[in-house]
Amino acid sequence: MSTSGTKAFISYARDDEDLARSLRDRMSEVQIPCFIDTGYLSLGDEWRTKTIEALHNASVVIVVCTKRSMSSQEVTFEWAYALALGVPVLPVIYERALKLHGALMGLDRLNFVDPANRQWDRLLSRANEVRNQHRLTLSRLRYLGIEGVLAGRAEITMGRQVEDLLSRVIDESDLLVVGRSLEGWARHFQAIQDRIDHHHVRIRAAIVDPSAKSQDWMVPSDYAQLDLTAALEKFSKLMEPPASSRGSFQLFYLPSSPVFSFVHLYDSKGEYGLLEFGASLTFDERFAFELRAGEYGNVLAAAFKVHDSMLNSRSPVISLPRSPRVSND
Repeated sequence: MSTSGTKAFISYARDDEDLARSLRDRMSEVQIPCFIDTGYLSLGDEWRTKTIEALHNASVVIVVCTKRSMSSQEVTFEWAYALALGVPVLPVIYERALKLHGALMGLDRLNFVDPANRQWDRLLSRANEVRNQHRLTLSRLRYLGIEGVLAGRAEITMGRQVEDLLSRVIDESDLLVVGRSLEGWARHFQAIQDRIDHHHVRIRAAIVDPSAKSQDWMVPSDYAQLDLTAALEKFSKLMEPPASSRGSFQLFYLPSSPVFSFVHLYDSKGEYGLLEFGASLTFDERFAFELRAGEYGNVLAAAFKVHDSMLNSRSPVISLPRSPRVSND
């Protein structure tokens, strides 16, 4: 079952599964969908990746608080990760005199110690309240044209690897890639060649000028400095497109590193952008924004205009085809 959408994430220790299932069943009765790993993680799923994905899609994290869960590293990871994301966390107390982590002590807690007097109405009301707030936030982001906000390696790269993005580009369309470094793209120069030759894609890419001194960059990056030469060497291996191809490739140099890296393409849904902040940071510190055309203040159009203008004022250092085609007519 898919983990997409806004769900209440129930965090619990394995020995407390009956309590988690009881929470899920009661909330399902009032149409509040829940994620618990036994019901959603299929055999063979990579547990941590799926858990992180579910936490990013969660509207609220409900923690089944027992001695077992308070000593569980996985439960601690789940509620701590949720707090770091800004997802509301609701501790539900099932045992008397339970010692909670200090971060949970400061949160609004629900008393479920007495089975006959559990605060179900308060739990359902609070879960619905934060869920509706989450929906409003998602709606506002999409209204602006922000389809998704991504953080960390697992989320940024899931389905957005270079080969994934290349495979999404529709025939006879444009692909724009601007960033401090394109070493990752350069590794796939053969796939880029295929997009040009057989799918007639027109590609423009930009890297920092290898002759530019790193101390002059807006945001220095040791990693980007190291792979500029390697990227250029690999891009240089691109051959002349066949005469039958309407595709092309241009590589540009930038005098300094842009603050954002940007990918712009056309896929089966239309115009798409991936705007990433923090290419000089580790993956776990980075954020990215998936963009589609919005109804108000089109973020995608603005991002494209900025990055497109970086290249329009410059001449390419590599351009395929390198010479005018000879017409057979």
